[in-house]
Amino acid sequence: MSAGDAQAAAVAPGPAEVDARRQTRLLLGATAVDTFGSGLNYAILSLFLVSAVGLSGTAAGIVIGVAAGTALPGGYLTGRVVDAIGPRRPLIGSYCLQGVAAALLPLASGPVGACLALSALMFFTEGSRATRYALIARIGPEGGVRLRGRSTVVSNVAVAVGVGVGGLLVGIGDPWLLRCGLWVNAATFLVAALIQQRLAELPAAPGAGGTAPSATRPTAGSPFRDTEYLRVVLVNAVLMIQAQILTIGYPLWVASSGRVPLWTTSVLFVLNTLLVVTFQMRVVGRIGSHGDAAAGWRRAGLLFLLGCTVMGVVVRFPALPWAVAPALVLAAVTVHTFGEIWHGSGQFSLALGLAEPTQQGRYQGLFNLGEGLAGFLAPLFVGYLCTGAGAWGWIGLGVALASAGLAAGPAVRSAERTRPSPDAEAG
Repeated sequence: MSAGDAQAAAVAPGPAEVDARRQTRLLLGATAVDTFGSGLNYAILSLFLVSAVGLSGTAAGIVIGVAAGTALPGGYLTGRVVDAIGPRRPLIGSYCLQGVAAALLPLASGPVGACLALSALMFFTEGSRATRYALIARIGPEGGVRLRGRSTVVSNVAVAVGVGVGGLLVGIGDPWLLRCGLWVNAATFLVAALIQQRLAELPAAPGAGGTAPSATRPTAGSPFRDTEYLRVVLVNAVLMIQAQILTIGYPLWVASSGRVPLWTTSVLFVLNTLLVVTFQMRVVGRIGSHGDAAAGWRRAGLLFLLGCTVMGVVVRFPALPWAVAPALVLAAVTVHTFGEIWHGSGQFSLALGLAEPTQQGRYQGLFNLGEGLAGFLAPLFVGYLCTGAGAWGWIGLGVALASAGLAAGPAVRSAERTRPSPDAEAG
């Protein structure tokens, strides 16, 4: 029995109690609906804040940043509830509250109202995300690693479709159409909640009500005291800067450099989505242990460094022939995306497999908190490094990511030493 199998057996009901395949279908269906709405929101939100609410670009950025900061504790706090009562009701409740907050957002008429609605939306989004990952750990085989990979593929496809639809509304630019798009996003949360009403009522994990560590894990009662897990969370948080490079760094460089056509940004996102959908599950299948996951992070860091170095070359030599610069940018994003795939595959294994099985909600909330910090802080310097610091800005980002990848091995080995062997857990 693998470590993931032993962990799943320690906390999950037997086959007679829950049809895991049915639960998986419901979860993935709700994820598809939810992330389609997220794609709409990604495409529409910034323009809505500027054209409909009347904020300046700077003010819109501040509103989004404050909301993201406010949302940071959402995953951990919801995770505590998940550990106490099981995942089904917190998941449904989080989706309903997201729907309410998302429905209020289009009614905002100033920065304060927009910030309050967006803060609530992001807070409950973090809660539903941590709850969904805790549920995946309960119902997915081998500790949920492959199921989380499948969920990522479904999310990428649905987000891409949502972004495409949102892009059409943005192209029209009518404020009321933008509001309607945001209301559709609100409706997707409620539909996802209805789908998940059919999920089985899983009990709280055995021993989750107390603060003491489980008999099979010598970790502290609170994940914040689990210093080895925290080191892995920190390494992951640094690696998560890669997402900001893809969603902020590349588009800003394309928009500000004048070196490649503006439509290149759309091509980059489509290319990224196609590669993730095609290769994510293949790479997940190659992660058979925590050591494999750490090696995947190391490989990801080196790929990020290579992609950023290619961009550094593009920036350093502005006189490149007209067809060469776009080709190199596409090559850089391709390399970056394979780094993202390796990072994500290792992430699924380590986030779930190194967590205390009786506290999956809190541990997944803590892991998401690290990712949220990266999402909150990284935009403050990624934009400058990718557009204002020249070639060395890109290369510096690559070096930081490669360094985090190299730190993954020691961090994971240290965490494994505080976890029992698979045989000990199985016994």
